[in-house]
Amino acid sequence: MGLGIYMPFGQSPNEKISFNITLRVPLVHYNYTIDTNLPIFQQKILSKQGAYFERLRLSGAASQMLLESVDAGTIDAKTVSERIKAVGVRASKKIRLATLDSPIDVMLWAASNSNSTEPVQIDLQTMNGHIAGAVLLEHDGTIKAGGEDTPDFSLDAITGNSPIFLRIMHIEDSEPSVLHANLTTNLGEIELIVDPQYEGTFELVTDQAKSDVEEDAKHTSDPSRMGRRRAINMKHEQEGEVVEQPKIRGGRIHAVTSMRTNTLLLPSGPDMDRVTEERAALFRMLEEKEVDNVAGQMSKAGGASV
Repeated sequence: MGLGIYMPFGQSPNEKISFNITLRVPLVHYNYTIDTNLPIFQQKILSKQGAYFERLRLSGAASQMLLESVDAGTIDAKTVSERIKAVGVRASKKIRLATLDSPIDVMLWAASNSNSTEPVQIDLQTMNGHIAGAVLLEHDGTIKAGGEDTPDFSLDAITGNSPIFLRIMHIEDSEPSVLHANLTTNLGEIELIVDPQYEGTFELVTDQAKSDVEEDAKHTSDPSRMGRRRAINMKHEQEGEVVEQPKIRGGRIHAVTSMRTNTLLLPSGPDMDRVTEERAALFRMLEEKEVDNVAGQMSKAGGASV
């Protein structure tokens, strides 16, 4: 099924022409693909519980995009010069959000399970716009085919001339997982918070500014429930590893910026609710209703790690 809209020539620049296109799909049914290419349109994908999409692909230049409460295998949203906001979006294979000269704000849920042999990919790309929000991870404990060092989740967040503020945590019932995260910007601050489930190495790179690691190993319990003790070993301020002894996981964090601070926060479970002034300001840019929803889900996920 397809829908095409043809516009006549000769409209005055002062004319305002709008269309409201609503596509309703049956609840509970398995939907294979929704594919859009709507330049200039505002695209909103709102889904109710029970609707699942194998693939959701949105495109269109100068098209503002809002995805809310969507459950899919693969999500691919691409535009330029407009904001992308994804709230309550869950994917089990890949999430790709890409724009240009505009921000990306997210509340994502990535699920890795025995049905997937590849890492779940989370790809956030823009330029001259911030990347901010939270990523929840859900893992059933299944080891990927590549071995213990193959990640369960692969996160890439890339922008320029703008900050990156991200918070990564596991949901309440999740098993510990392997995360590979790469964050890249320039002339923009980086602040990354990962919950006590994270185990692996980290490297923070910046020029003419400070790299900082804030951690609380003393009050952090072993997420694998094996009674191991947490240790954070730093070769120097911007490079080190977070391990439970004996080491059993192989995560990796690599964050790069220039002329701005580069901060990694490794809090204990109770401290996961801490919100910096910068992140609070970014959340205030979202609608009040969604801020409450995000805060509630983040608080629940953070408290479950104790």
